[in-house]
Amino acid sequence: SNAEKNKPNFFHSSGKKNSGIFFIDCYFNKRITLVILEHGIILWSMLFDQITLQHKSFQFRVRNNVLKSGDVSDHLLNLCPFISAALEVLANSVFQADGLSHIDDLIFLPMHNINSRFPRKLLQFLFYRQWSALRQYAQNNNIGIIGDIPIYVALDSADVWKEPEMFQLDSNYVPEEVSGVPPDYFNQDGQLWGNPLYAWDKMKADNYSWWKRRIGYASKLYDMIRFDHFRGLESYYAIPFGEKTARKGRWVKGPGRSFTDEMNRAFPSIHFNAEDLGYMSQEVKDLLAASNWPGMNILMFAFDPREDGEEKPEEFIENSVCYTGTHDNTTLLGWLESLPDEILNSLKAYFNSEDPKVLAEKIIQEGERSKSFLMVVPIQDWLGMGKEARINTPGTSSGNWQWRLRSMDLLKSLAPRIKKTIGDRAQ
Repeated sequence: SNAEKNKPNFFHSSGKKNSGIFFIDCYFNKRITLVILEHGIILWSMLFDQITLQHKSFQFRVRNNVLKSGDVSDHLLNLCPFISAALEVLANSVFQADGLSHIDDLIFLPMHNINSRFPRKLLQFLFYRQWSALRQYAQNNNIGIIGDIPIYVALDSADVWKEPEMFQLDSNYVPEEVSGVPPDYFNQDGQLWGNPLYAWDKMKADNYSWWKRRIGYASKLYDMIRFDHFRGLESYYAIPFGEKTARKGRWVKGPGRSFTDEMNRAFPSIHFNAEDLGYMSQEVKDLLAASNWPGMNILMFAFDPREDGEEKPEEFIENSVCYTGTHDNTTLLGWLESLPDEILNSLKAYFNSEDPKVLAEKIIQEGERSKSFLMVVPIQDWLGMGKEARINTPGTSSGNWQWRLRSMDLLKSLAPRIKKTIGDRAQ
């Protein structure tokens, strides 16, 4: 038929022609058509001038401002590698398409009622477009966003699927060794993360192009990138695949300065923040200094005598970021309330206060007075919240990342204090 002849090549598939057609009605008399093709391609009728639905065939005319080959990032293409060519219709211009933002939230509820994994791609589409608008709003108000890059990726990720040669996998794509950290004072079994390890020699030979794509994409989302587990660039801990704990691992040399030098050369305008927590050998300290990336100072660690070698706030250098705690810690108040009596009483005497909430405020003030060029205070610590507002507990698989700030009213009384704090540091 003429419809068959007019179909773009990316509709031709080795499998069945289509997996389903869903119609979702919204409350304002607009009908949204989702065409779910094989492998999860999602087309919006609102993005096209015309879609004619026929038996196992489609005829449509793509709007000229949508079809822009090459506008879509490699990251989105990798999500649907079998039909990546088709995703080129989702150009960047679509993410800012007029007339769509008001329907986003109305899509989420009906989407959950569809028994299909394919609509997740649509949720990602909506999320990235919303994120782009949010970041633009922040930039217009002189606010920067710090984003995190975990050093490792999951075995079942698009990254490993597309380029398995960049990872330490055997001929059956099974990891030879996996990631983790060795046993320490707090955990006798260590931490078995289980991520596949990088084939750093192959990555170096390729001039770290995989990493350049990853960081390049992150730079479109964030203004500053926190590089997780920086010490893994100097030496990483490798655990034989199949082990139940991290006890039998070994240290292996990482890419070192060749990696940080190349990232600095490739991304001169990107601001990095090295997560340099944990065991810091002299080699790791030397690598951090050579990279010129600011490291992290954690106030909870600085005031905990059990953390050997931690610098006090008055010793923080300017090229560093001061945090009250990280996403892996409880809140500042929760930490104070969990301390042994001996340590807590010492802090009460040092700050001349018996009230844990006052102690938390004074610790924040110590960070404010430090030389660190940037200070990060989680909103839970500004609000004086306890352990109920904790974000994440390492080594657990449930109950994490669930805390929400339900009302902005809580922040109104804090605004003058936060504004004064920012003003004092700027001076």
